[in-house]
Amino acid sequence: MRLLLIALIFLGGSVTLRLKPTRGTELDSAERRYDDLESIEQRVQHVLKTVTPAVVKITEKLEDNLGWSGVIATADGYVVSCAHHGMSPGERVFVHLSDGRIVPARMHGLNDNLDISLFKISVTGPWPHVAFGKSTEMKPEQPCVAIGYPNIEAPASDRTPTIRMGRIVLADAAPWVVVSSCRVKQGDSGGGLFDLDGGLIGVCSGSGALTRASTRHVGIELFERYWNDLTETKRFESPTDDEADDRVASIRPALSRVELTPKRGLGQIEAAFYDSLQDAPTVAVEVLCDGEQKVLGTIVDSEGWVLTKSSELFGNVAIRLADGRELPAQLHGTSHEFDLAILKVSGTELPQIRWSDRGIPLSGTMVAATGSRQVPGTVGIVSHPSRDVPAERGTIIGSVQLQSTDPVARVWKVGRSEKFFANPFHKGDIVTKIDDVPTPNFKSLIELNGGPNDGRLPGKIVGDQMLAMVERDGQPVRLHFQLDGLTSPMAGELYPSGRFTGFPCVYSTDILVLPEMCGGPLVDRSGQVTGIVISAANNETETYVIPAEVARSASQELIEKARPDALPTVAHSDTPSTYRPARVGDGAPEFKVETINGETFRLSDQRGKVVVLCFWMMHSELCRLELASLRALHNDLIRDNEDCAMISLYTDPEQWEPDFKVHTKQVKIDWPVAWIRSHSSISADYLTRHIQPCLVLVGPNGKILLRDHNITRFREAFTRIVASIDDDFSS
Repeated sequence: MRLLLIALIFLGGSVTLRLKPTRGTELDSAERRYDDLESIEQRVQHVLKTVTPAVVKITEKLEDNLGWSGVIATADGYVVSCAHHGMSPGERVFVHLSDGRIVPARMHGLNDNLDISLFKISVTGPWPHVAFGKSTEMKPEQPCVAIGYPNIEAPASDRTPTIRMGRIVLADAAPWVVVSSCRVKQGDSGGGLFDLDGGLIGVCSGSGALTRASTRHVGIELFERYWNDLTETKRFESPTDDEADDRVASIRPALSRVELTPKRGLGQIEAAFYDSLQDAPTVAVEVLCDGEQKVLGTIVDSEGWVLTKSSELFGNVAIRLADGRELPAQLHGTSHEFDLAILKVSGTELPQIRWSDRGIPLSGTMVAATGSRQVPGTVGIVSHPSRDVPAERGTIIGSVQLQSTDPVARVWKVGRSEKFFANPFHKGDIVTKIDDVPTPNFKSLIELNGGPNDGRLPGKIVGDQMLAMVERDGQPVRLHFQLDGLTSPMAGELYPSGRFTGFPCVYSTDILVLPEMCGGPLVDRSGQVTGIVISAANNETETYVIPAEVARSASQELIEKARPDALPTVAHSDTPSTYRPARVGDGAPEFKVETINGETFRLSDQRGKVVVLCFWMMHSELCRLELASLRALHNDLIRDNEDCAMISLYTDPEQWEPDFKVHTKQVKIDWPVAWIRSHSSISADYLTRHIQPCLVLVGPNGKILLRDHNITRFREAFTRIVASIDDDFSS
């Protein structure tokens, strides 16, 4: 009788959606667009103030920190929620309110097919509750707000729900389903989807049903239709199979109206927001480490001072301005407390930053993570005005796995962390020192990490940079790496920054950024900087931001400490590593892989050709968006050129292996493809971080000529390089 749920999952496997911005279609002037943004922001803030007290977390036990979500629908304490929580009618649960109260409740009715259930608070009210809206009156592109309690690591005192703004993708296919662009995760199920009048229009049923870039909500009309059944303590089966068939059939014509490429973001709202920033100074810059962009930076003083994320810096540092100029930068100081670093460039005047002086923005304030690389979803709202992110002690155990029976500290397997952090270890490496502390055997390395029952380095936190000495093939090699955590990073489309814990004062937004976008400014509608984006959180629902007043004070303190006669720090670490992934100009490391067609691809066999190595992830939203550009690159410049070759190397983790062959058939890639897994030594040899897509160009002589994450920029450089090679050959 789970026909509806199965049908939705089936449809979700075969369809994706495009949330296409229609820039300026309803906004006729810059002033009108700005007024509309202000109005939307005020309405969102009013909705949050009105409905947040009624959005609750539900747990099976009183002491449980993780559970699912619900919304109080009546003053006498009825709570609407999803049905896939595993509870049965009559069972006792606990309802956690945002004001700190925890009250008992009982399960009443539920319907597994429709994924709806109803609870009743056992304590006499009245209780804060919401009004029902009309999901069937919502139209695509209309803004909406999702509120729930995702299962994220947060202090027990932080009982407020997480807020995300999105837009309607699909609402009129059937009265029981609404699809939004709001990103959710486990724990959000049962939470509310609200219109900008504060009406409850849907209850979260899950993500990825129609596309990975969407969330499915049960329309509130379904609760109204079956309210009498839900108030009884029973599991009821409705609709019938025939009704289910009719409802599934009704959604198909609606799907045909939707374009089939996933894209997040706020559409017209996002376009209008960036229009409002046209006159704001461009204070975001790219920060390059050894020639490759690692993070963003924020110009904090026109005399050449740039603030950025400290834990990501290494080697020779430079910045790339918005006009494309690259300038060498010198590191003058760091703040480990806030993971900030101050850089100095000379010989040019930079724009003057406009700091916000209005304090931490309120929940619901519209903000944008600006940078040189705009991606869908970089406009959003403040979701939590205050976050305390405790430090998690770091460990090397997640990066490498050892064998206790080996007389030396030999790496027998590279750990899980390579997808998220740059992991330079190779299988077979013998670890002899960690930060100058000898590790002659397995026991010494374990004790350095805090002991067999702890496994963490005392005084070090996740993301801290370390130096290891290893013996590789009989030769000593120095390796630079970041500490992992005992908690495995989320293995979804997005991944956290190297350091994502230990921030004493941050607020969070629903904007989801890649780690290389950290260090850049977060701005409001007026273009004023409200904070510095410091970390992509390890939960796929929020991004941490250092408030403007804190970042401004920290930058001023760092600048004051950097005396004019002080010698700058040329590298982030006092003992920079000598081993790093191959750089432009280096010989391309040899590798051999088996393609999906069973053929062997050996890099050395391509000597004499120009070879494009495309590092890719099948579940990366950015990769999906760039697939058309990659296909055009191959078809236009490589396919018919016998002196060129190309291979896609998929770095997805092992658990996604079953998806690989299906994916390659669906996207119809007609060049060599191989799956190398996230912990392959190929990735360690070529990538400084797993930022996908990443294209590497290897010349006819086997040297790396180019590496870039931007396919358009790579194509332009590729054309110039190949033309230059042809000219040299002709002469």
